[in-house]
Amino acid sequence: MPVTYASLVNGTATYASELEKGIAQARAGLGKDHPVRIGTEICAEVDQWHEEWSPIDNTLLIGRFGWATAEQTQRALTAASAAFTLWSKVDVAERIDILRRTADRLERDRFVLAGQIVLEAGKTPAEALAEADEAPVFLRLYCDEFERTNGFRTEMPADADNESNVSVMRPYGVWAVISPLNFPLALATGPSAAALVTGNTVVVKPSPAGQLAATVLRDALIAEGLPPNALTVLTGGAEVGAAITSSPLLGGVTFTGSYAVGSAIATALAPHSKPVVAEMGGKNPTIVGASADLDAAAEGIARSAFGYSGQKCSACSRVFVHESVYDELKKKLVERTEAMTVGDPSTEAVSVGPVINAAAGERFTAAVDEIVGAGGVVLAGGTVISEAPYDRGTYVRPTVVEAPSDARAWRDELFLPIVAIKSVSTLEDAIRQANDSDYGLTAGIFTKDEAEIAEFLDAIESSVVYVNRRSGSTTGAWPGRQPISGWKHSGNTGRGTAGPHYLQQYLREQSRTVISED
Repeated sequence: MPVTYASLVNGTATYASELEKGIAQARAGLGKDHPVRIGTEICAEVDQWHEEWSPIDNTLLIGRFGWATAEQTQRALTAASAAFTLWSKVDVAERIDILRRTADRLERDRFVLAGQIVLEAGKTPAEALAEADEAPVFLRLYCDEFERTNGFRTEMPADADNESNVSVMRPYGVWAVISPLNFPLALATGPSAAALVTGNTVVVKPSPAGQLAATVLRDALIAEGLPPNALTVLTGGAEVGAAITSSPLLGGVTFTGSYAVGSAIATALAPHSKPVVAEMGGKNPTIVGASADLDAAAEGIARSAFGYSGQKCSACSRVFVHESVYDELKKKLVERTEAMTVGDPSTEAVSVGPVINAAAGERFTAAVDEIVGAGGVVLAGGTVISEAPYDRGTYVRPTVVEAPSDARAWRDELFLPIVAIKSVSTLEDAIRQANDSDYGLTAGIFTKDEAEIAEFLDAIESSVVYVNRRSGSTTGAWPGRQPISGWKHSGNTGRGTAGPHYLQQYLREQSRTVISED
């Protein structure tokens, strides 16, 4: 059974030895050069190398990655377009077999993959193992769904005995996957699997903080029989992403990241009628009712707000607590937060690792200073840890604040381990304030009142909602269990990742009428 984000509440002591070995093996494989590669061609002409350093230790080189030029990007897209002609005609059963074998390979290597994620993303071993286990789940889920639906082929009524009408779904061509830093393996694997199983070819542009994971995925797919040009990884900065999304060869894009970038991509491609599947963050609320189990609420909020240092689109960042239990919940949340250990997750048992880089640390300091300057109060945390042994990464203390109502902590996605709490007098007011956001990704409530649960489920404006979830008040969605579509600025299609309607976004409908002659 895979380790899920929800099952982390039980810890990973069972896997401690395997994880330790996996981290050591992953560490031994770091520091290599990864030139630009287009199919089987390794491009010797690298104009610029990007050194990716580990967030847990800025002296630990993840690797040197060749950054693609505009010309190399165009060559990769041209190669992917040519490969599409062949890949889209490969029998579906063969495509599925390749992807399922890749899932088996990733599963066999789960502890080394987890070690790589610890070192590249700065996750705790438990969070990293869950991500390593999530990747093969994505592959198998989309294969199963495409089989179950017969590729979405539907027989339609005919007007005559010699006429046949059928609706089929056809791939677009070259599909770009722009993957994020926070789930570098899972969120490169999921969209790539969806695009490949439906017959598209793929160009992956990973975050500069997640380049190793993308190359590992590419190598695993090719090792299991994927034609090399059917999936290309192009490492580079924003200029590579712009070259991909502006290419006339592009069929569609899946993007995970900020609303600003995602909406810009969607706007740019709209005149060309090219589909964009975008998940663009959240400002996720948790409501605590008067009847709530406050220990469960405090644990669920802390796990959600501070897991992976708050660097999840689904992280809880706003908490609305009924005034009758506000002081007690605040006390429990502060105690739980202050008990969390911060440190290098590769060498010690910690609750919270580093933020991704120094820029994130600067954003953290600026956010805390703004809250305090506006009259807010830091209840726990609020500081960057700069003394040894924390001076080789950017480590910040998980932070609970009471902030003025107009503070950015209530409005903007900070992508940091900061959660703001306030008291409310009614559930109606809590829901109103929870919904007063441009985002609508995830939300949670703790209450024993069935009427409150029903009201919350009916009125909350979020695509994924949790009730009394101790393992994470707003986090922990798993492929095939909780589809994430994103409402409002959090998403643009209304069809959830890893849900029953997701794969169709990678396809377009074709109606076929065939008249047979006597």
